[in-house]
Amino acid sequence: MKKYRSNYGNTFSFYALEPEFNLLQQSIKSNTKIFGTDQISSVADRLICSELQKTTKSPEAKKIYKIIEDSSKVYFDKFLKSKGSPEGFPFYFFTNEFQKNLTDLSALKLSREEISVIESMRLSAKIYQEQSHHLRIQLMKNELMKVYPEWDDKKNLFKYGANHLAKGESLLKIYDIGNVVNNIADSKFKNSLHIMIVGKSGSQGSPFKDFPEQKITEDDMYIKPLKLLLKTVNGVDWHCFNMAPLREALEQNKIVINDVELSRIIEGYDFVIVIPTVTASKFPTVE
Repeated sequence: MKKYRSNYGNTFSFYALEPEFNLLQQSIKSNTKIFGTDQISSVADRLICSELQKTTKSPEAKKIYKIIEDSSKVYFDKFLKSKGSPEGFPFYFFTNEFQKNLTDLSALKLSREEISVIESMRLSAKIYQEQSHHLRIQLMKNELMKVYPEWDDKKNLFKYGANHLAKGESLLKIYDIGNVVNNIADSKFKNSLHIMIVGKSGSQGSPFKDFPEQKITEDDMYIKPLKLLLKTVNGVDWHCFNMAPLREALEQNKIVINDVELSRIIEGYDFVIVIPTVTASKFPTVE
């Protein structure tokens, strides 16, 4: 496991950092079913193709998977050395060569699983190349509903960035996962609980090992709408704000909110939890 994490740590995406990886391990040990809905990470082609090499029955496909795995590592290593500068190498995922690899693979006789993964990589590359937030959310909702029978009428935790979980329109002006969950719960005469967790100050980790931490300030794009709440947060204690009274006052025109994003937060979340100072998560130490 340590060797695996050393080789492929960055490609674990949301589970790459220590706290999330520990959460993943604990969830597996407690027999919690886990489903992912996001597109394939732009650096995960190497990890995926290393696994496909072990299962494919096609010698030609095995060669192409090996080419993708090796090329992806070369590109990613150069990206890390460039520290992500614009002059640095792009990920192999974004190249014409990678698209040709996928086209060549599609011409082969492959298993149903391989075909599905190849199409997922093709769609994921399109999302990145076109910077299409709408297409990404369409994919996430599609993946969520594919496994609907697995989570229907179960106790479910949806762990996403807060942008995705508002009951109504998201902060990024689209109807996202939170809206789907809210509507499904409503159709069953139930309620879903929507919680936003935000750090007021401190730092957050980088998705890439050895990259600098990112400082958090109240002027950050996603924190700025919460300034009215944040100014009441003092000391080191966590604060929990109940949005219900504010939502009721807003709906009855007792208060006026000129900031559209703040109104979306009030209407979209039941609670906002503010942590005064957060510290950046680290990649696991591999000995």
